[in-house]
Amino acid sequence: MKLAQYAVIFWTLGLLAAAELALEYRAHARGWETLLFGGPTYSELPVDSPFGPTPDYPFRSRIVPREKPPGVLRIWVASASYGEHIFLPADQIFPVVLEDELRERGFEVQVLNASRASLTARAAVRDLELVAPAWQPDVALMYHLSNDLDGLTARMLAVRADEDAEVVIASERAETLAPTAEAAHHEGQAPWPTRQARRTTLYEQAKNQIGARLTPARMLRDQVPDEVADVFEARAADFIDAARALGAVPVLVTFATSHPPGDPDLFPAGYRRNLYRHNGVLSVAGWRAGAADWNRRLARLGASSGTTVVDLAAAVAGHSEFFIDFVHFTPAGHAQVARTLADALAPVLEELRAR
Repeated sequence: MKLAQYAVIFWTLGLLAAAELALEYRAHARGWETLLFGGPTYSELPVDSPFGPTPDYPFRSRIVPREKPPGVLRIWVASASYGEHIFLPADQIFPVVLEDELRERGFEVQVLNASRASLTARAAVRDLELVAPAWQPDVALMYHLSNDLDGLTARMLAVRADEDAEVVIASERAETLAPTAEAAHHEGQAPWPTRQARRTTLYEQAKNQIGARLTPARMLRDQVPDEVADVFEARAADFIDAARALGAVPVLVTFATSHPPGDPDLFPAGYRRNLYRHNGVLSVAGWRAGAADWNRRLARLGASSGTTVVDLAAAVAGHSEFFIDFVHFTPAGHAQVARTLADALAPVLEELRAR
């Protein structure tokens, strides 16, 4: 091969490396894990910032001592990126605003914001079991759905020909957060260069941007099967049990979206692409119908188990001014979420305070 031909290869590799470096720096600055820069980080906080997280305080909320002061009620908020929202100042996200709202109503409360991007309801249960006991929450609130809907449908509906659907369902019902042995086996078969390539930001961007545009050409499902919804309901029931095992009052929250089923507004193209980036199995109608069904299941579970259910979907869904995308809130949205939660939590806290 001539030197000029090598030059083309080297220039191509160099451009790809430069693009990868730029994309990884951008992703790292936005709080995502990358191959070169490692795990997610928050923007630099002032030394005297009253908010976490810090090495000793894992919550994105006001820093409080581990030991709970007498007369104080602690609220554990288990959510995902909707509650963490690292692109907003901490004092604008709903867990922190909720604390402010309840204090204005005369309640001595501390909110522990255990929300982290990409978490599922199953991870929320594990956090309650492993992390929460040291912090002694009096109320444990769960606001999850979209990550479970995306993850469960991807795993349970996109079943390979060599997998048994019943085995997949059983593995998703399991308590462990580790990948199934079969999934680990298949991942281990991939060559090391392939596994590393999949970790690059270039790969993720190409998969997301190109895949989101190709997904609508597939045969997408317009309905989430009951057996998939059963797993999410089981996770919510596990959260209730884990909270009560701690001596905390469990609270479930229905999931709100910018465009619920039946919304007459045209579903924005950008929202559609973003939904397909995370879910390549369901149609938009299927996703929205599935979320509505899962919210109904939360309400039924609350009624059958004697658990408070906050119907956040009824309060904020469909209000475009409250959303920056399909599922994440604007500052005004966070404020409305906090008010809605405070209205529902006030009688719960009154009862706890009277004990």
